[in-house]
Amino acid sequence: MTQYRYGPGYMIVSEDENQLPQIPSIVRQCLIEWMIQTLRDISEDTHAAGWYSDIEHFVWDAIHGKKTACYEWPNTQRAFRKMKAVSEFLEVWVHWDHKVGEPVPIEIGVWKHLHKAWGEKNQ
Repeated sequence: MTQYRYGPGYMIVSEDENQLPQIPSIVRQCLIEWMIQTLRDISEDTHAAGWYSDIEHFVWDAIHGKKTACYEWPNTQRAFRKMKAVSEFLEVWVHWDHKVGEPVPIEIGVWKHLHKAWGEKNQ
């Protein structure tokens, strides 16, 4: 029996270790919408902007250990822990799509390439 841990106190047990637990698509969509709203809230709290330019990159860096003074507040740190857990579980991140004019979910592998290119451009 394999156990999958998805955050403090939550354990999903599976008889088949090759099968990851599935969640309904509506739950997945709700979690993605929560991620988008959380990024909007962080943007508003730290930059007084509904979606600060490149906020998804700054928050990604912060949740992966890069220290940034404006993101050190306790509520923000709690949000980061949750964002990281949800992102890893869903294997997505959210990214501002300039063509669509709003944030959209993006597969984590694609996101890492975009983020790396953004980091190289903005050093």
